[in-house]
Amino acid sequence: MKEKQKILALILFLLGNFTFLATAQSNKPTEEAMKLPECIKSHGVDSLETRKNMSLFQEDFKNKDYELAYKWWSYVYNNAPCSYKSIHQNGPVMLGKLIDNPALAARKKNFIDTLLMVYPTRIKYFGEEAYVKGIWAYSLSRYKPDNTAEIMSLYKFYHENEKDKLNEFYLRDYLRVAIVSHKKLQINNEALFNLYDNLSTSGELNKEINKTDSVLYKEWSEYLNKIDKMMLPFLKGKDIDLIFLPKLKANPNDKVLINKAIKFYKADPLYKDNPNFIGLLEKSYALEPNAQAAESLARYFESKKSTAKANDYYEKAAELSTDNSKKEELYYKLAKNNIANLSTARGYANKVLALNPNNGNAIIIQGLAAYKNRCGSKFDMGAAACLAVDYFNRAKNIDPSCTAEANKQIANHKKFFPAKADAFFLGIKDGDSYTIPCSGESTIIRTLGGK
Repeated sequence: MKEKQKILALILFLLGNFTFLATAQSNKPTEEAMKLPECIKSHGVDSLETRKNMSLFQEDFKNKDYELAYKWWSYVYNNAPCSYKSIHQNGPVMLGKLIDNPALAARKKNFIDTLLMVYPTRIKYFGEEAYVKGIWAYSLSRYKPDNTAEIMSLYKFYHENEKDKLNEFYLRDYLRVAIVSHKKLQINNEALFNLYDNLSTSGELNKEINKTDSVLYKEWSEYLNKIDKMMLPFLKGKDIDLIFLPKLKANPNDKVLINKAIKFYKADPLYKDNPNFIGLLEKSYALEPNAQAAESLARYFESKKSTAKANDYYEKAAELSTDNSKKEELYYKLAKNNIANLSTARGYANKVLALNPNNGNAIIIQGLAAYKNRCGSKFDMGAAACLAVDYFNRAKNIDPSCTAEANKQIANHKKFFPAKADAFFLGIKDGDSYTIPCSGESTIIRTLGGK
């Protein structure tokens, strides 16, 4: 009779927690695990006791009473490891809280050892090896940071197998551990460079995959910036030379190798002065014309004041780019670089506006070019200032972001409006439309001292 009452009480207790238990049981062990002796009876020898302890664990875990939850968790983990996947999911959360609790410092080592046993157990019974090894590697790096070889091995498996499901936080920690290993002379420069290259490639891939998700796109962009900064102390031209020059000598036309070397050279703050870098850029472009190499060459020649070559490569970069925002940026650069030539600057500004009609900066360039290339009589040159102000007003009306610059240029150019006396001599008054003969453009005349 007592046994029946005990069972009835337990059943009522379990019914109160049915939702959690039903959810927990929905995550079954893998088919391979189901064949193991300990999984044949998935809830252990005493299934009622397992269910009771699981329910108690769930309740105390939810209430953040982790020390008490640990007692119930231990029973289920040790006696029925195949019963609930959530034991292996929530267990590490609970153990992490217990490890960080200063009141339990005497038990910290035991908690850490238990935590690090949970991950291989989860893989054994519930799979998801790559995903779990990522979490495992991070826990190991946090609680046993001297185990660098094991951490690196776990992260390597995670990185190679999770692919488009990678967590950028774990990848940054992977590189951090690799840098520690490098400082301990456990890995050499080449191994560190190769890892950085692989992690960078993964970042670029995930950035591209998530380009329509502004949050994830930003996260992966920041990740790439962060790992670049982490590697700055190691990416020196002389070290890059030692690794890549022998390989490039043996394989001078290997496009993958050339582009890889270029990537490393660009991470060195002094890369622009490295003749090997410039030679590789030109080689890369010759083997396969591409926007990235063309833009890098343009910036190099611009830094050396070789304007004609710089403009030539900027134009090639713009033509080859498949990214309209990059095209817009490059054509705007060309418009600025050619401001002294009205027709050329205007041509590039028009290309910018064809890509983005709301680019006020391009319209400002048109106005600057219109005045810089003023021509004809004294009056016509003053009319060119009126024409420039027309452009500046149009720019700030279309693109409020350039209002400050447009107003600055308006104030600068109003000083060069034609004299009222010169206009009067020609029979022209303020507000009249006037076509500048040498440029063929029309403007509304405003004079110095006029309305």
